[in-house]
Amino acid sequence: MRRRPVDERGVVGGTDGLLAGVLVAMVGTLMIANVWSVIAARTDADAAVREYLRVYTKADGPGSGAARAEAAARAALVASGRSDVAVSITPPDAETFGPCGLARVTVRLQAPLVGVPGFVGRGSKTVTAAGAEVIDPWRSMERGTAWRSGGAACGG
Repeated sequence: MRRRPVDERGVVGGTDGLLAGVLVAMVGTLMIANVWSVIAARTDADAAVREYLRVYTKADGPGSGAARAEAAARAALVASGRSDVAVSITPPDAETFGPCGLARVTVRLQAPLVGVPGFVGRGSKTVTAAGAEVIDPWRSMERGTAWRSGGAACGG
């Protein structure tokens, strides 16, 4: 039986394929990590909005309610590990506070992005979450100047 000579044909093509595979895997991993960072930030911002509205709609007045609600929203962010992130909270309009008033709040925070040191710099993406909730119509509380009396609870 005759043996074929061993040579190195195809070795270069094989290493190029391995390099391309590693690069595709690295880029894919970075993309998944960045998408996950934005999704996690959005989830945390939604939780902060829920906490803000939960506290604000149970408050006795717009001033004290906004202060306690902002503290609750920031506490929700700290509980999720975002204590060092810059947060911007747009509070509801105090004029509409009262039974059946609609409280709208917006929370903006920065989602850090993953980068490759020396190649791609780290950055961040602004994530925004907004929510609205109707204030309880059957409670006694301070009313804003835009509140209208009369009629059924939350009726036209």
